[in-house]
Amino acid sequence: MNLAENSDRAALTQSAVERVRQAVIGKLERLAGRAPDLVHETILIRNGLFCGRRFQWEGYQVIWFLEEDQVKFIGPCGNILNTTAVAPLVQSHDQHNSLQSYQLDHRNAA
Repeated sequence: MNLAENSDRAALTQSAVERVRQAVIGKLERLAGRAPDLVHETILIRNGLFCGRRFQWEGYQVIWFLEEDQVKFIGPCGNILNTTAVAPLVQSHDQHNSLQSYQLDHRNAA
């Protein structure tokens, strides 16, 4: 694999991570009823290997388990609020954003 292929793969991976990150933040906003201002993000390592990410904000935790392809949303009291696969989470976020953009465009056109 040459340098250009590595760069393309890194950009694709970064894009996928950013999409999950934005979907997590969007779901946190819906669960908490307000937009998170500063979300702390940690890379999770198990046995020396990357295994996921943890997002924390005001008592809420979101854990993205890479191997299980699962995201768990945990409330401030430690209760599991939602568990979902990554793809539906991202798709739902993308659809939500598309709908908001569509509504905003039509309001501005009126």
